[in-house]
Amino acid sequence: MQKLTNASVAIVQSLFKKGCFYENQQCMEQSVQTTLKTNPAAVIFLFPELTLSGYSLERSVLEEAAERREEEAGFVKSLAKWHGVYIVYGYAEKKDGKFYNTAEMVGPDGSTKAVYRKIHLTPFERGVFEAGSELVVAKTEWGTAGLMICWDLAFPEMARSLALKGADILLVPAAWEKPYEQPFQTFCEARAMENNVFVAACNHNGTTDGLHFFGHSSLFTPGGEKWADAQEHSTVVTGLLDWEERKRWKSRFFSMMDERRPDVYEGGGLLDYSKNH
Repeated sequence: MQKLTNASVAIVQSLFKKGCFYENQQCMEQSVQTTLKTNPAAVIFLFPELTLSGYSLERSVLEEAAERREEEAGFVKSLAKWHGVYIVYGYAEKKDGKFYNTAEMVGPDGSTKAVYRKIHLTPFERGVFEAGSELVVAKTEWGTAGLMICWDLAFPEMARSLALKGADILLVPAAWEKPYEQPFQTFCEARAMENNVFVAACNHNGTTDGLHFFGHSSLFTPGGEKWADAQEHSTVVTGLLDWEERKRWKSRFFSMMDERRPDVYEGGGLLDYSKNH
């Protein structure tokens, strides 16, 4: 089994403004630079859903995002390479005439490590984005990351599938609005606990197009405990991914992944007593 290196994840919560592409790049750069001054151990930087364009479903904003894609991808890759960190961020992708709500992981060498297209779209996003259809994990020296975006958190099947594919942590760019603070936190806690993985979820804060993003970007332990919470203001919260502590959680109580019975779930018989009454 691969021996993992402990690493700190930095979750960058801010209002990335709609259509303010250059300003959003500056926010990314300043967040990385400032965080590394106070926490040089930060290895992974997680940003919200649709970071570069801001969360917007307007066609004009998405078209401009597509036109800027090459330049902005170069910016993020240079930022990651210059500071020697991993960056996970959201952007609007145009492929074969269709738009996707996409997240990319860039490595410290400036190369793309993973690209994930959001599988579960909200009712507002359908008709704007095309749904993705592939689960994505990325192996690194600090562990295997499973990528999800926002509403994906509501689907336990997806998180479980990523865990079965080896994910040690779920990295989740998000744009979650009021009044759904509690479901956001509950989904994060449940996905962490039931799969014995870390969950890092990064939300916007502030208001865009009538949507009030409540923040509360958080890091949850494999035992479902909340280690870090950004509350509602713009800030960066950090937390250590301690793999030995993860083993201890698993040995103390959270051993569900070792005790699964797929022979019953997938191929076992079903006793349906309703047929006898």
